[in-house]
Amino acid sequence: MQIREYLVPNVRFIQQIIEKQGSQKNASKLKQQYKTLRLGVLHENDVIGKAEKYYHSLIEASLDPLVTISPEGIIKDVNTATENATGLPREKLIGTVFSEYYTEPEMARTF
Repeated sequence: MQIREYLVPNVRFIQQIIEKQGSQKNASKLKQQYKTLRLGVLHENDVIGKAEKYYHSLIEASLDPLVTISPEGIIKDVNTATENATGLPREKLIGTVFSEYYTEPEMARTF
């Protein structure tokens, strides 16, 4: 949730500024900005959550084994077909190095 990681500290920062404001007019304006930013964070989290659910449903719908891998080669997600094909549960696969599952891991790393 990169958006949340970025926005939440900024929302807290605005809240601190509001608490330190002496001017009622400025404080009122900052409070409105804070509320707007907070609603934006909630909306973005909702959008991201829905997108993640949709993505996961697409992966799970496949009868073929599917694996998502980070640019570093770390397994980020697998579907049920992958669990069935490997005999390993999702929890054991996620976070491991994908190339290690090849017969020749060194050759797999060159691609």
